[in-house]
Amino acid sequence: MKKSKISLMLVFMLVLVTVSNAVFAATGSIVDTTKKGSLTITALEQLNGASDTTPLAGVEYSLYKVDVVAGTTVTTVAQAEAAIASLTATDVVTTGDDGVAAFTDLELGRYYAKVTGYPTGTSSVPESFIVDVPMTNTAGDGWVYDITVSPKVKTASGNAVLTKLDGEQKPMVGVEFKVQISTEDGVWTDYIPEGADKVLTLTTDAAGEVKLENYPITFQEKAAKFRFVETVVAEEYIMDNSHLDYVYATADGKTVVVHADGSAEAAAETGVLQMINEKPVAVKTVKTDDGSYADVASVNATDVVSFNVTVDVPTVIANMSTYKVTDTLPAGLTNRTNVVVKGLPTDGGEAEEVAAAAYTKTDANGVLTLDFVTADIAAYATIIVTYDVAVDTDVVIGSEGNTNTAVLEYSNKVDTEGVEESTTTTEDTAKVVTGGVKIHKVDPQSAALAGAKFKIATSEANAIAGTFVKDVDGNDIEVTTAADGYAVINGLAYNDDETARDYWLVETQAPTFTEEVDGVSTTKSYTLLSAPVKVSVSGTSHTVDVEVVNKKPYNLPLTGGMGTIMFTLAGIALVVIAKSIKKEQEQM
Repeated sequence: MKKSKISLMLVFMLVLVTVSNAVFAATGSIVDTTKKGSLTITALEQLNGASDTTPLAGVEYSLYKVDVVAGTTVTTVAQAEAAIASLTATDVVTTGDDGVAAFTDLELGRYYAKVTGYPTGTSSVPESFIVDVPMTNTAGDGWVYDITVSPKVKTASGNAVLTKLDGEQKPMVGVEFKVQISTEDGVWTDYIPEGADKVLTLTTDAAGEVKLENYPITFQEKAAKFRFVETVVAEEYIMDNSHLDYVYATADGKTVVVHADGSAEAAAETGVLQMINEKPVAVKTVKTDDGSYADVASVNATDVVSFNVTVDVPTVIANMSTYKVTDTLPAGLTNRTNVVVKGLPTDGGEAEEVAAAAYTKTDANGVLTLDFVTADIAAYATIIVTYDVAVDTDVVIGSEGNTNTAVLEYSNKVDTEGVEESTTTTEDTAKVVTGGVKIHKVDPQSAALAGAKFKIATSEANAIAGTFVKDVDGNDIEVTTAADGYAVINGLAYNDDETARDYWLVETQAPTFTEEVDGVSTTKSYTLLSAPVKVSVSGTSHTVDVEVVNKKPYNLPLTGGMGTIMFTLAGIALVVIAKSIKKEQEQM
């Protein structure tokens, strides 16, 4: 009998269960074969290696009667595992919230309590065990028919926090994520926690954080990994889910962060992840008089104007499918030349020309397109495009200006398989402006005068020296007033800060008029302006009259005219009178 007791004790040592004091222990050494027995299992959770335990729900036990199977007495778990292939479970019970699974009204004999299911988060498979009903009591002097065991089930969970930042390292609020899970098959699927009816979603708080708390080490009895998949962010930001970090919990409840490149961080109490949403910016500028670049430049109609387009290259450019710059000229600008594409390296080196194979260039009808091979520009932090254009006769006069637009189109959503789901655009503009002078030629009575000709100079000294503003052919710009007295000189630059700039008008030909005297018609010229006229050119000057008055000249006697004859006759008369007086004096 002592040998039997030792055997039973060895069995229970193998299954690592704790047997409580006998309940309804019977005295005497003879088993009462008329009795029925029971087995009550209380599963206790030991979370993250803690010494304290709590009841664990969700452990499924299947109970098999395995006294003698195929003529073999079952004494080990291995034998029991082999035996149950041909057996039907006596009962299957899952522990409830109190951690209890109870089997009642059991026939006396040997049973195998096999764990056939366990809850999410179990860090190691709970042990199955063999138990005899009845068992020898702890005093060794009787039998226990109602058996209670309290196996400890190790569970583990981890914690992770992801911080969402923009390209300036500022927290992003309101970004939405869903949590995905992958088990031993390596496939990622949306994570629906046990007991929930929808996918777990998280939204960044004021600190830009989302927290995955107490995520399980296992899910559906398999080791589990978890990752954050971005689902909602502002449209202009790039949502790149193609290369994601993931986390998993260790048996002691720590978290390991594994990066997209396969490298892993050391296990920590909380796994820390960071995700940056980039927002590429396009900047369009135009070269000004002082050689700098600005949003606005004032130009002359004969100028060649230089533009600059600068666009950010996202750090995830190699994962993107689309990265395209489109630059459209307005009607007043034409003949794009000297297109140069440079890249500013990420290592901070000097800008260098981008290889022609890294982009496809088209330039037609005023539209320049540069379609980049994304992988080929991954070494650059910035792309810089420069070119020159000529000012056209269609140039818009005034502060409304001639707006040149550059558009950057790029992938803004890349899925977990690296497939582009959508694109978006960002754009910027630069403007060239030019002004004009509206001359109104009148007489002192404000009557319009046609036929007056004017040239214009950039300074009074130039006006006096005869150095004037020239047209595209290198000739002096000269305008003639029409029948209404108006003449316009357009395409004159004013200041880049859009304040007025002074010019000087010089009248090169006075208008004419017809005069009739004694029935004779004579064409005469108005008095030519004797000095340059100062005018101011601005964004609105082309709409304001510059009134220039011409006066008629004074009337002078004309050679051979009646006036001359009268003077001649008068002179002769005076001479005759003088001689007569002299003669009379001599006779006296």
